[in-house]
Amino acid sequence: MLKTYSKGVTRRPLEKMACSFLNRRGVGVFARHAHDIYKRIATKEGLAVWRYNRGLMLSPNPDKPFENADFTNEYVARQRGLLAPVTREHHPGAFSKTHLWHSHLTAKQGSFVYYMDQSPMVPNYGCPETAITMEHGLFFEEIAYEAYIKHPKAIDFLMDGENADASQALCETELSLIQCYFDSCRIVVPAPGVELWKAIDEEKGIGSTWTESYKKAVCDFASLIGPSQMKVLVESYQYYINPKVMRLGKDQLKAVARMPSQYPWCKIAIVVANIITTTFVEDKLTSTYRGNAVADNAVLALKTIKSLGEATWELFEKSIDAVMKHYVPTEVKGLDSHTSLNPSCMFVSNKPTLSLIICMTFLTA
Repeated sequence: MLKTYSKGVTRRPLEKMACSFLNRRGVGVFARHAHDIYKRIATKEGLAVWRYNRGLMLSPNPDKPFENADFTNEYVARQRGLLAPVTREHHPGAFSKTHLWHSHLTAKQGSFVYYMDQSPMVPNYGCPETAITMEHGLFFEEIAYEAYIKHPKAIDFLMDGENADASQALCETELSLIQCYFDSCRIVVPAPGVELWKAIDEEKGIGSTWTESYKKAVCDFASLIGPSQMKVLVESYQYYINPKVMRLGKDQLKAVARMPSQYPWCKIAIVVANIITTTFVEDKLTSTYRGNAVADNAVLALKTIKSLGEATWELFEKSIDAVMKHYVPTEVKGLDSHTSLNPSCMFVSNKPTLSLIICMTFLTA
């Protein structure tokens, strides 16, 4: 495929590219991970060319030439001033080394600060390779868009292989896995006797990063939420989570999926609460952390305690839905860009009736 459709490897100016809509199965760049990468480059290691060799990008879709730019800026907006936007042009879209590229583009602006300590995020022009990169760009290989039309699975496997080989890449985060199952579960029809998650795996070529039980939990969760809930999950995850050190966790997703299927806002409220909390538990096997504002056993209790009642569930669902609609950016006037989500969830599981109190306001742009 590369022999047929590659346009060659050149230095691509940082301002003349974007993140591909294909990136990690439809997920944009994570600002905090990009900051982590660039801080190491700028303060410790320099830009060691051998570490990335070259990135990969796909030429813009001739039928949707602004697709990559719009996709990139949508994810930039969700992270509130941590990444530089791109110009709305017919940009080719990177699908490997996207964090490396976007961190360089952001640093070149000279007006951003690192999320971790608020120090200036600026290039080290004392490094010769950094100086030439800022002027002429990073090495990228461009592939004609026709390759994706004729060989979509080849592009997917190439993307996964490139990212898996890179020591700093995020090949598949939980969000990219959830997004993939969410997009696919309504269009992929499994053969008789084949579970939905397996059918999607075969269709999309999902790799072996995750266990079968994890994929099943994610698929069950993704199939029970709608577009509005997915949007809230994406915005919360993009801004609050650094996928290198934090995760949602299989047990939480499995527990939430077991809640009554007709109340998706109640499901997402619990996940979001655990995304933005400062109460964590450590996963010893992966050396990562996950939010524990609402414990898994408390979520499971919602499935088993019948005294909560259908009327109470409906009240919670309608209340959260009303709050989410009221606090969307177009409805909120006069608030600054850092007004954010403050949910609180309280479970009282030592009483005959389990009480669930959820107050949600969502971040405004």
